[in-house]
Amino acid sequence: MKDFFWSRTVPVVVAVVAVALSIQSWNSFQNARASESWPTVEGLVKDSRVEHEFHRGKHRYSALVRYEFEFGGSEALQEEVAGDLGLDAREQCRGVEDHH
Repeated sequence: MKDFFWSRTVPVVVAVVAVALSIQSWNSFQNARASESWPTVEGLVKDSRVEHEFHRGKHRYSALVRYEFEFGGSEALQEEVAGDLGLDAREQCRGVEDHH
């Protein structure tokens, strides 16, 4: 009975996860494709820095870029964060900071 349960449950779980990941990937692809037609505007970088956090014994680095732009007669200030880049990301973050 135990083997029957696992032989039926594992393939179903794997199939469900595969379908969910496929749907998520398709949606990301569609969003990326749509963004190609968005208009571009000039912007001004107001601040860029590397943020460091030590949490549960691990170093986490993020690149934070604040920028300002005008579009359609309105000004906007946005923040872009390059998520948790992990342990080896300090130099990668510095590259983002220096680039802006």
